[in-house]
Amino acid sequence: MLKCKSKSMHSLKGSSFLKLLLGIYVVLLPIGTGLAGIIGSISIMNYISALIIVIGLMVVFSCRKVVINRDVFPSMMYFFYTVLSVIWAVNPKFNWYIATNLINGILFIVLNCVKWSEEDFDRLNICLIISQIIVVFVVIRNLSTLFVYRLSITVVSTIGISDFACGLCLLIAFWMQEVNDTKSRFRRIISYLFIAFDFGIIIMAGSRGASVMFACMIVAWIVMGNYSKKVKLISISVIIIGFFLFENYFVNLLPSTITSRMNVEAVVNSRGSGRFNLWSLAWEKFKASNFFRIIFGYGFDTFAEAIAYGGHGGHIDMMAHNVVFQTMIEGGIMGLVLLIGMMISQFRMAQKNNDGLMKIAITGLFVASLSIDMQVTRIWGFILTLNCIRSVMKKNNLYNNSLE
Repeated sequence: MLKCKSKSMHSLKGSSFLKLLLGIYVVLLPIGTGLAGIIGSISIMNYISALIIVIGLMVVFSCRKVVINRDVFPSMMYFFYTVLSVIWAVNPKFNWYIATNLINGILFIVLNCVKWSEEDFDRLNICLIISQIIVVFVVIRNLSTLFVYRLSITVVSTIGISDFACGLCLLIAFWMQEVNDTKSRFRRIISYLFIAFDFGIIIMAGSRGASVMFACMIVAWIVMGNYSKKVKLISISVIIIGFFLFENYFVNLLPSTITSRMNVEAVVNSRGSGRFNLWSLAWEKFKASNFFRIIFGYGFDTFAEAIAYGGHGGHIDMMAHNVVFQTMIEGGIMGLVLLIGMMISQFRMAQKNNDGLMKIAITGLFVASLSIDMQVTRIWGFILTLNCIRSVMKKNNLYNNSLE
């Protein structure tokens, strides 16, 4: 983490305002997890992001000394490289894709410049609960759309339903960890209800990627929890049986708009809604590239242009819907190394601190990113940032306790 050594009143006030803004950001995150360039409700997130960056930089500049913690370095290098790669991009341009990545990177650095406490994270937990309540009301308000095509989420502007479903990974992880941590039966029941509700959203959204994400998060929840081997084995067996029953029986009870998407046969016949064809083309393009492009890629936000998918019958502006293939084309081998290094670093941080919330959330984030473009959503940058600041905060608490 970047540690601010200044204790000036100006720095403290700025830090407090920054944390207030972040709380609002978290509350609105599910309905604003999408792209920086979309108008409507999501533009509010643009203004909040800008304020966080400005206030955060003021706090940083008021510091006497800034120290970089090595745990943050791999993630910083990933964001730095994605921005740098714009320099050698084919026909470089500034749009929502680059804007969102830039905002994620700057917020990552800024929020790691602030000292965090347990009380701060308690307030963020409250913001997550408020965020979940907003999700409930938004979904109920848009429930009638389910019988037209798929569940469609509209607040002020329309939010991509797959982005919305996959963006629930942090809330789902929060409730899963709440089940593990709380001793209150009432809170445990509430947590289970919200997990079920969020899973219901995923099904109504017809998001196959989010369904796989949810299944992997449950496995992570069980495997990494403090359960006996017998409980883990029984739980995983139940998941496998449940998946079999769902695919063969329960899926037929859903509206036809969902049934046509949520079975394995539909995935195979549509070739993953064209994703399999797209990934195959990306691999062929990578192999046929010259040495420089293989090592450094074609530059950030060049996937659609490099693959020219429109010439193969697909949408010309379609991205990879897979962070690995997207990075392979745009960042080359160097980008893949930095991406994998960041993934390993992020998970090791959560593992070392036995942070169940972040272990589950990161599992969901990266699984979802294999079928949808999570790296250009706000939830991507926020979860990576949250893991880093929680990790360093826990280390500082352990150090302080050892001195007492």
